Amino acid sequence: MVRQSLLATTTVLLIGVGVSPYSDAAAESSQQLQEVIVTAEKRAENIQEVPISITAVTGDALERQGLTDLTSVLVQTPGVTFRTFGPGQTEIVMRGLPPTGGNSPTVGFYLDEAPLTPPTGSQAGKVVIDPNLYDLQRVEVLRGPQGTLYGAGSMGGTVRLITNPPDLTKFSGSVNVGLSDTEDGGLNHTENVALNFPLIHDTLAVRLVYSYSYDDGWLHRIVVNPFPLETNPSCPGFYGCTRGDVLSGNVVADHPRVNDLSRSGGRIAILYKPFDALSIDVSALSQKASTSGYFTFDSVPGTDAHYQPVDFAEPQSDEIDLFNLVIKYQIGNFELTSATSRWYRTLSMTQDSSEVVQSILLVPQFGSSGILEQQKTDQTSEEFRIATTGTGKLQGLIGGFFSRFNSDMYDNWYGPGYADLLGSSLLVWFYQPTRVDQDAAFGEGSYQLTPKLKLTAGLRWFHYTNNIMTTQYGALDGGFTPKVDNTSASDSGFNPKFNLAYQANDDTLLYATAAKGFRPGAGNFYIPTTGPDNCASALAAIGLTSAPGQYNPDTLWSYELGGKFQTFNRAVTVNGAVYYEDWKGIQQQVPLSCGYVFTTNTGNAEVYGGELEITAHITSQFLLMLNGGYSRAYLTEDTPETGGKKGEQLQNVPKLTLSGLLEYTGHLTSKYAFDAQLSEVYVGTRADFLGPLPDYRLAKFRMGLVSDQLGAYVYVDNLTNERPYLSNANSLSVNIPSYNRISTAMPRTYGIDISYKF
Repeated sequence: MVRQSLLATTTVLLIGVGVSPYSDAAAESSQQLQEVIVTAEKRAENIQEVPISITAVTGDALERQGLTDLTSVLVQTPGVTFRTFGPGQTEIVMRGLPPTGGNSPTVGFYLDEAPLTPPTGSQAGKVVIDPNLYDLQRVEVLRGPQGTLYGAGSMGGTVRLITNPPDLTKFSGSVNVGLSDTEDGGLNHTENVALNFPLIHDTLAVRLVYSYSYDDGWLHRIVVNPFPLETNPSCPGFYGCTRGDVLSGNVVADHPRVNDLSRSGGRIAILYKPFDALSIDVSALSQKASTSGYFTFDSVPGTDAHYQPVDFAEPQSDEIDLFNLVIKYQIGNFELTSATSRWYRTLSMTQDSSEVVQSILLVPQFGSSGILEQQKTDQTSEEFRIATTGTGKLQGLIGGFFSRFNSDMYDNWYGPGYADLLGSSLLVWFYQPTRVDQDAAFGEGSYQLTPKLKLTAGLRWFHYTNNIMTTQYGALDGGFTPKVDNTSASDSGFNPKFNLAYQANDDTLLYATAAKGFRPGAGNFYIPTTGPDNCASALAAIGLTSAPGQYNPDTLWSYELGGKFQTFNRAVTVNGAVYYEDWKGIQQQVPLSCGYVFTTNTGNAEVYGGELEITAHITSQFLLMLNGGYSRAYLTEDTPETGGKKGEQLQNVPKLTLSGLLEYTGHLTSKYAFDAQLSEVYVGTRADFLGPLPDYRLAKFRMGLVSDQLGAYVYVDNLTNERPYLSNANSLSVNIPSYNRISTAMPRTYGIDISYKF
C-alpha cells in the first residue's frame, strides 16, 4: 500500500477547514511573489522573462528552508535527480540523461563564472564538489541543453551557484549557528560567519566567509571472524553468488558512527570599482571535507552497516582551492567581460576489498586487502565575451572560451594478507593521467520581431583534444611488467540553438526551443586479458578480444515547449515545460562478468517528459509550492554489450519526482513573525547495472521566530525516519555478485538553527 504523503494530507486538511485558495490574494499587494533576477543567459533578467526552463532558489530561501548542501536543493527541483556516494560525491542527472558512461558529465556545474569539471575516471563517477551554501545569492538550475553558452557537458542542463558579491557601500555581516542530534548517531554542529568591509566607499570592498560543520555518523563498520563464505557457486569467476550469513557471525569489532563528516572552508572576495564603467572582482575559495567511512550500507543483509573479515578503516577526504578573476568594462551599450579561473581538487578514498579478493581468487582464505584511490585534478579556463546592454530590438553576445583540464588518477590495490599466496602484496597498481584541452567560439543574438515576439539564435563552435595514458601492473593483473597504453580523442563541430518567445502580456510568456548538446569522447581504462583476474572470457562472451581503446562523442537534439504564467495579481506563478530528446551514440558502461567495466558508444535513446512548478499565496499567510517532473527515458534498440533491451528505462532515471512545501507566516508584532514549514520530496523507482532501487519519500518540518535580522528555528529532518535507497555505489576495486553497497540519507534529526544579520 502506498504511504500517504504528509504534505498532501496537510494541504487537504488546510483547505478542508475553510482556507479557500486565492480567497484574498488579489486584494493584498503584499502577497505578490518577489521578483527573482537571474543571469542564466549571461545578462541580468527577471526569471519570468527568461524563455528557458529554469529554477532559481534565492539565498533568503536557502536560509529560511534550511538548505545547506547541494543535494537538498537538487532533490526538490523538478527534472533533476542524482546518484551519490555521500557528501561531495554526487553525480547530477537532469532530464533523463544519466552520465553513467564516459569521462564527461551531462550536466554543467559552475561557481560564479568558474566551470568546475568533475574528475575523470573516478569510480565514484562524475562527482561535483559540495560547497557550503552559506552566504549564497542564489542557486540557478537551467534545464535542457546549454551548450551554446556553457559548452561541453551541459547537454542535460547546467547548475550555477552564485555567491554574494562585496557591498561597496556599508559594513554588514551575518552569523549562523546550529546544533542537532541524529537518531542512532550523536550531536552535530554548524558555525558560519560572513563579514563585508567597504575599505574605500563606493570603490573597494572585501567580503569574508567562513564555515565549519560536523555531522556525527550513524552507520557501523562491523568485523566478523570467522567470516562466513559465499554460497551458490554458480557465478563464473567468483567464489559464490550468495553472501554468507554475516548476522550470525562472531563480531570481534563494531565501529559505530563511522560516517562522521567534518567540513571547513572559507571564501574571500574583493571588488574594486575605480570608476563606474570598470569593475574588478577577485575571489578565492578553499574547502576541505573528511569522513571516516562511506555513507553506504551493504545490500546483504541490508542493516545499517558494512561487514568485513578484517579490521580495515575507510577514510575519505576532498579538498578544493579555487581562484577567480572577473573584469567587466562598460563601453556605451556594450559590456566586455573577462572571466579567468584556476582551481585544484584532490579527492582521496580508501575502501576495504578483503571479501572481494577472496571471491575473485576462488579460495576460502581471507587476508587483509584494500584499495586507495586518489584523484588530483586542476583546471585553468578563460572566457571573454562582449554583450549588448541597451534596450534596442537587437540584443546579443559573442565570445571565446579556452580550458585546460588535467587529471591524475592513482589506484593502489594492495593485499598484505595475500602476499604468501600471490608472491606479492601489490595486487594492482593503476595510474592514469588525463589531459583535456577545449577551445570554443560562441554567439547568441535575439531580435524583437514584433512587440510580443522575439527570436533568439545561438551557435557554438567547439574543438577538444583528450589524451589519456594508462599504466597498470600487479599480481592480479598478469604480472609486474608494466602495461602502458596511450589513447587520444579529438573532435570539433557546432552546437546550434533556436528559440522563439511570445510575450502575450506582462504575466504570460510562451516559448519553443530546439537545441543541440554533446559530450566529448575519450580513451578507456585498460582491461586485463591475462593474469588471475583477467577478462578474456568475459570479453569473448560479447564478441571482443579486448576492450576498445576509446569511444566517440554522443550527441543530443532537444525540442521544448514551455510557458510561464502569473495570475491573481501575481500571487500565483505557474511555470511548465514539455520536451522531447533524441540521444545518439550513447556513451554507456559495459559491465563485464569479470567485474570490470569499460565505456563504448552503444545504442540510441529517446526521452520525453515535462516539469511543472506552482508557487501560490493561497492566503495572506499561507504559501504553497508544488514541483513535479516526469521523464520517460528509454532505449530505442537493443544494446547487447550492456544487456539493455529496446524500451528499457535508462539507468538512474526515475520516471517521477515530486516535491512540495507549505509555509505559514503570521505576524506576532510589527517586528517579529512566526514561520512554520512542512516540506516533502518523492523520488520514483530507478535502476542501474547493480540492480533496482525502490522509490522513497523524505519529509521535514521547521518552525521559528523571524524578523529582518533574526531567524531562530527548531526543526526535524527526515520526519518519518525513512532509510531511502539513494544509489547503488560502485566498488573501487571489482563489483562482486554477492553484495553491493547502497548510499542512504541521514536518519531523523532534531535541531535548532539561529541566524543573525547586522
